[in-house]
Amino acid sequence: MSTGQVALTSHRLLVFTPEVDGKRFSHADRPNVLGASVTVEGDTRYRDLMVRGSVYGILLLGGGYLLDNYPAFKSLTSMDVTSNQATAGTVGMVSGIVSMLGLLTSVLFLAGLVTLIATATLLALYMRTRRRELVIDVAEREPIRIPVAATEGEQVVEMIERIA
Repeated sequence: MSTGQVALTSHRLLVFTPEVDGKRFSHADRPNVLGASVTVEGDTRYRDLMVRGSVYGILLLGGGYLLDNYPAFKSLTSMDVTSNQATAGTVGMVSGIVSMLGLLTSVLFLAGLVTLIATATLLALYMRTRRRELVIDVAEREPIRIPVAATEGEQVVEMIERIA
C-alpha cells in the first residue's frame, strides 16, 4: 500500500499508516476482525449542501416557469386597454401588478440559475474531497480506516475476508 501497511500475524492484525494525521499504528486481535471493504467517501457537508441546493434551484426555476405560464397571468398581459377614464385607475393598478409579476418571474429564474451554478461548484468540491479507503471492521470499536490508491486494497480485503 502506498499510504500504509497491513500485516497479519497468527494472533493479530497490525496496521501502520505513517503518512496519515492522527493515530499511526492500530491493531486488533484476529477473532475481533469482522471483515473489510474498500469504500469511496467525501466531505458530507458538500454533498448535503449540494442536494439541498439542487432542490432549491429546481423549485425556483419551476416557480418562475409556472408563474410565467400561469393562465391568469397570461390573460392580464394580453388585456386590451381602452381610454375610458372610469377604468384608468384600475388599469394602472393591474398594469403595475403585471409588471411586478414579470419582475418576480425574472428574479425566480435568476435565483434558480445562480443556485444551480453554486450547486455545480459544490459538486466539484465534493468530487475533489473524495478518497478511497480500506475499512477494517473490528468488533466493539470504531473501524480502522486506511487511505488506498485506486488500484490497491482488494488484495487486503480478500486476505481479511479469509480470516474473518
